[in-house]
Amino acid sequence: MQVNFDGITYAKGASVLRQLVAWVGQEQFMAGVREYFTKHAWGNTELPDLLRELEASSGRDLSSWGRAWLQTAGVNTLGAEFEVSGGEYSSFAVVQSAPEGYPTLRPQRIGVGVYTDEGGVIRRTAHAEIDVDGERTEVPELVGAAAGDIVLVNDGDLGYGKIRLDESSFAVAKERLADVEDSLARVLLWGAAWEGTRDAEIDPRDFLEIVLSNVPRETTSAVVSMTLRNARTALQTYVAPADRAAVAEKTAARALEALEAAEPGSDMQLQLAQFFAFAAKDGKHAGIVREVYEGRRVLEGLELDESMKWTLLQSLVSAGAAGEEDIAEMLAADDTASGAEQAAAARAGILGEESRARTFERLFTDRSIPNLTLRMAAAGFQGGLDSREHARFADEYFRRLDEIKGKLSHEVTQTLARGLYPMRAVSPETVAASRAYIDRIGDSDAALKRMLLESHDGLERALRIQEAFPGER
Repeated sequence: MQVNFDGITYAKGASVLRQLVAWVGQEQFMAGVREYFTKHAWGNTELPDLLRELEASSGRDLSSWGRAWLQTAGVNTLGAEFEVSGGEYSSFAVVQSAPEGYPTLRPQRIGVGVYTDEGGVIRRTAHAEIDVDGERTEVPELVGAAAGDIVLVNDGDLGYGKIRLDESSFAVAKERLADVEDSLARVLLWGAAWEGTRDAEIDPRDFLEIVLSNVPRETTSAVVSMTLRNARTALQTYVAPADRAAVAEKTAARALEALEAAEPGSDMQLQLAQFFAFAAKDGKHAGIVREVYEGRRVLEGLELDESMKWTLLQSLVSAGAAGEEDIAEMLAADDTASGAEQAAAARAGILGEESRARTFERLFTDRSIPNLTLRMAAAGFQGGLDSREHARFADEYFRRLDEIKGKLSHEVTQTLARGLYPMRAVSPETVAASRAYIDRIGDSDAALKRMLLESHDGLERALRIQEAFPGER
């Protein structure tokens, strides 16, 4: 959602609006809005007109709040610091931090929840709603409360910021996140685990452990989909190359166990099948994918339609366990426009130096390829887990981009620039080459520069994570 305040557009608008309601109080917010519409019916207004009515209805000064939330960038991070004595919290505070480039610490209204195991289910046993302002905010309401298993800052999702779990809460969540009864609390915990991984504070191998231990018991399909998508990124890009094969083997084994235990015909079974196929790159697990693909291993309830068969075949191709003959046979069975696109993605993923070089050349030079097929083929080229398959094309990518820049349509240029960006070739050299190319573009192509900056940010992030957790633990 985007919200416009005084000509400035804020992508975080939905969260800001939610925080404004929390800051002034829901009843006071509605009263202020009613008075605002009454006073200004059929007239033109500005943001200060609304804020004045909200100040009057709530008794809160919104001038500093408005400056902090509507005129500054960046995301704050929230965590808890506490001490336990005799099974109770003897001290409790919320700490807030800001990134170096955006040092604003925002005042906001948040909830803090304490979650405790009760007969195998982790439920909220204590809660406080507080105003956070500055670097440290004491929470006297929780001093004397029984210590729980998980402390969740921003409980209820009133605030806007990243959540950091304390060490003991993270240890419990790592094994038992799925036992948390409240679905919103689980979403926040999943988010905290992923943000900590992206910020190089949680080892991506630990994030995968959280996923494998808890996703099979998660009951919200959208959360499963989002989390498995994040797990793919962690395995493919964030886990250090030295560990990737071993981590992939372990991940595939755990995913297979969960897949075989999933309810037949369920959405969980389908998503786990897709994730298992993605991770199955060693000989043993690729062999199981082949058995399922050929119908020699039946997973009750899993429909082997064209979509699933293409998913399995593309997995086999990226593992080096299938090739052109298999693709041609599958395309003959699915001779449709969709089948042709899936075949293009599969062919682009065929391993081998000569094959990869031919594919890379064709994607940049063959203008007969339809745009959607080009996008699918670029995605297929980026598949697999071996970063060495991508590193040799990093320098060539920037040279090729120079050749097509300004000569092809905007859509084709964007597809090639985004789809073939060397995101898997994580190294200081690739980061430096990317930065140099972006600087060289300057303002000559603002749209391309913006897209490349987004990809570059992801590449820098991956490098920070791999350097923080270099592997072979």
